[in-house]
Amino acid sequence: MNEIDEDDFDYLEEFEELIDFEEMLGDLPECQTGQYVLGTVRMDLLLDNRVDLRIFFRFEYALVEEWTFTPYYLPDIHFSDRLEIIQVIVKDDVYTSVIKTYWLRVFQRAWRRLYQERQRWLQTVRKNIVSFVTQRSLGPGLLYPTYM
Repeated sequence: MNEIDEDDFDYLEEFEELIDFEEMLGDLPECQTGQYVLGTVRMDLLLDNRVDLRIFFRFEYALVEEWTFTPYYLPDIHFSDRLEIIQVIVKDDVYTSVIKTYWLRVFQRAWRRLYQERQRWLQTVRKNIVSFVTQRSLGPGLLYPTYM
C-alpha cells in the first residue's frame, strides 16, 4: 500500500488553501479589449483560462501552474504548457489573445546580446586607455615613470 509522504500532505493542504482562496475571491471581472492577463491559451489562440493576480502573488508558481492545468484539459490543445502573459482582444463575444510572453522573451534575448557586445566594447576601450596612459607616463624609450 502506498503511504502518503509528508511533503505530499503539505502540498495537498496548499492546493486546498488555493481553492478556498479562489472561492473567497469570487468570479473574475469580464476581460476588456487590450487588457493584459495571466493565463493559458488554446492552439487556436482563444483565451482558455486566466489566473487572478492575487492568487499568482500569494502562492508558489508551480502550485498555481498545476491548478491552472487541471486534469480534464488535454495537453495537446494548449499553445504551451505554462502560464503566459496574454493581451485579450474581445470581438463579437470571442476572446482571442496575443501572447506577449513570446515577444518578451525575444526582446530579452536581443537586449542581452546587445548588452554583452557593449560590455566587450567597453572593456576593450578601457584596456586601450590604460595602455595609452601607461605608455605616455613612461615616455619614449623609458622603462620606468619619470617621477621615480
